[in-house]
Amino acid sequence: MAKQKIWFFFSGFALFVSIVMRHVGNTNRNLSELQDFWFYPLPLAVIWFMTGVKKANIAQANANNEPETNTTEGE
Repeated sequence: MAKQKIWFFFSGFALFVSIVMRHVGNTNRNLSELQDFWFYPLPLAVIWFMTGVKKANIAQANANNEPETNTTEGE
């Protein structure tokens, strides 16, 4: 449970940083280059969000004593 919250926090933080970069790039002339690179944290936000969802699914499967759906029968 704690690990999935950490991943969701990182995802939200990366999204927040992206929004702040866009806003600061638009309003401050000295930092206008941030407007050109505001989208760089977005892939990290998506990856971290997907990791959090995966951890949540694994935690839910373990709580229900169900086997994980991503493993094969031979393992």
